[in-house]
Amino acid sequence: VAALAHPNGWQRDTAARLLFERQDKTAIKQLEPLARSSPSALGRMHALHALDGLGALKMSHIETALSDKHPGVRIHGLNLSEEFAANGKFPTTPGPASLADDPNPSVRYQLAFTLGAGATPGKAEALAKIAIQDGGDKWIQAALMSSIGANSGDLFSEFAKAHTGSPTISGKLFLDQLANSIGRQNKLGDVKRVTEFALTSKDKDAAYRVVRALSDGLKRSRSSPVKHKIHTTLIPLFQESTQTFADSVKPENAAE
Repeated sequence: VAALAHPNGWQRDTAARLLFERQDKTAIKQLEPLARSSPSALGRMHALHALDGLGALKMSHIETALSDKHPGVRIHGLNLSEEFAANGKFPTTPGPASLADDPNPSVRYQLAFTLGAGATPGKAEALAKIAIQDGGDKWIQAALMSSIGANSGDLFSEFAKAHTGSPTISGKLFLDQLANSIGRQNKLGDVKRVTEFALTSKDKDAAYRVVRALSDGLKRSRSSPVKHKIHTTLIPLFQESTQTFADSVKPENAAE
């Protein structure tokens, strides 16, 4: 067991393999304090996985890992919490969602994936926090979209609220993805959130983009703006778009 904290990687890996192969339950009493208070972050991390391999991982072990001072241990704690989340069990002190404010971006990246493992309390709010802080990163966007589930509308509203001015290019791309997802989920309430954003956004390019993405998503769900009776609401936006295009191609000497 002590070799799990050895500075040599081969020693750690061999110890982990032997513990798993032998399935010696008497090792659990030694593994628990190692997972909790080993001076080595690698030792704490390996002890967690060894407990998991012996079928002895408890929620208390996960909660300790999520509070660990080392980001690597927190990441592995999140990863291991997913098997509990799949069965409707979630850490509470701290809860995974509280790590949305973690100072380490790799922890937030893992959290974005982990939140997709179940109906984690505070899931929508945590996803929104990560989106607002890191949504410009394409890898974070991919992680968020993999976990979003039925929370597209909530996430769209929170992200749009945080970008009331002019979103960045990457921010616009993320709004497009969310709008498309909302269209595919085809929920009237969420569709109206997108149209409200489009009609009130100061950034008309972002507005046109999300309407197009929403329409594409609705088509995939065999619906349309007409079926949702929102096409008339969007008429002013379409008229403005047409006028903007006409102005852009008008010859400079048209008034002469």
